[in-house]
Amino acid sequence: MKALLIDHDDSFTQNLKHWLKPLFKEIVVINHLQLRETQNWKSLSQQFDLFVLSPGPKSPEDYPSSLEMLRSIDDNVAVFGVCLGLQMMAVSCGIKVSTYSPPLHGKTSKLCAVDNSVDNFTGLAVARYHSIKVDGCSNSFRLLATSEEDNQPMWFQHQSKKWMAVQFHPESFLTEAPAQHLSFLKNWLQT
Repeated sequence: MKALLIDHDDSFTQNLKHWLKPLFKEIVVINHLQLRETQNWKSLSQQFDLFVLSPGPKSPEDYPSSLEMLRSIDDNVAVFGVCLGLQMMAVSCGIKVSTYSPPLHGKTSKLCAVDNSVDNFTGLAVARYHSIKVDGCSNSFRLLATSEEDNQPMWFQHQSKKWMAVQFHPESFLTEAPAQHLSFLKNWLQT
């Protein structure tokens, strides 16, 4: 399998690449600015089994090329978002994001399963690095898990598109059972 990892100017991008490595024969990393040069999303999506939206600073609106990609690709293209990636998916579907205060940088929270598909993740500590939050979860998404402490959406899947995203950082050393999260991603890709 082959993945395209879109870097949003984030220091965690290489860690994310390393975390994904057991699943993919090849992982191509491009900067979000390179997306501006892409005219044919269908052709690009046929070259990769998964698009990955990396974490990053700022807000989704600061990455118009990534938002345009999300709005333009076919519904069956697999996309996985981490932190900012989750926020981008939400914004591209009309969900608002707002400031999360105080910011959580290098803090852990416990996952609380909302959907039985992720029951075995309940209570696991996950790393959070964000100052923006998704304001709820619309009917476009199936909420899989929240944070135990503040009930924030931590994990969701799109109802009709092949999209899944997490607000936490599965690649962080602060996240418990990173291989378990990777197995879930692998199983989701195969469905």
